[in-house]
Amino acid sequence: LSRSAMSSLSRSFSGCSPLIPAVIDEPVGHINLAPTFAEIAGVPADPAFQGAPLPTTASDKRHERAIVTWDDQPGERAMCLSTLYRDGFLCTLYERTGYYEGTEGELYDLRNDPRQWENLWDDPGRKSLKSDLAADLKDHLPARREPPLEKVARV
Repeated sequence: LSRSAMSSLSRSFSGCSPLIPAVIDEPVGHINLAPTFAEIAGVPADPAFQGAPLPTTASDKRHERAIVTWDDQPGERAMCLSTLYRDGFLCTLYERTGYYEGTEGELYDLRNDPRQWENLWDDPGRKSLKSDLAADLKDHLPARREPPLEKVARV
């Protein structure tokens, strides 16, 4: 959040009515939090936000998928992973780096394997599903930030 957005949010939350806890069955990610806070506070979301506000009613179906990316250390030792959650499946694509060929990945059926113990990536019976989820991920992946943010902590 920008400093002006944070300032607006903190001023706006002071007059908010109490929030009612709810279960959200739609897929969400961390990028959805800032737009949600802005909507709750009644302030415009910063255009730099990549997510969308969380649903506020059972009929609100804004989130068909959740996407998470991991980009670390440009160059030979880079780790670049992109993950999609949709329809009860978790699909992770590994980009070509010094560690990976770019053909590796992970595919889990979270309804039948919530602990992600059985990677279905190489299962021939899941080839079509894997292709569909990978295409969906690539089609909805946000653009990379250029220049990338400065790395301030080793993770």
